[in-house]
Amino acid sequence: MTRTSAVAKVSTDKGGSATLNLKAQLPLSQASSSVTVHISSGSASAKVSAQEPSKRKKKTPAKFQQYLMLPPTAGAASSSKSGRKI
Repeated sequence: MTRTSAVAKVSTDKGGSATLNLKAQLPLSQASSSVTVHISSGSASAKVSAQEPSKRKKKTPAKFQQYLMLPPTAGAASSSKSGRKI
């Protein structure tokens, strides 16, 4: 599993304002998470995280029908005998 997170804090003086843009992006992935916080006077904090599930290979059971041995055909058995000339 791949995971990332980001944390940010912001504060303003009385009468001030701020905008907080925070994004968590997984490298080599399309998974991301973002947040925007607008505040006026005071403080704020934000946390974002992004997670991508692990890539599991699906295990398929063996198909035993493909591995069954078939008896030799009648044509193959007779061709080896008839190939010899006396």
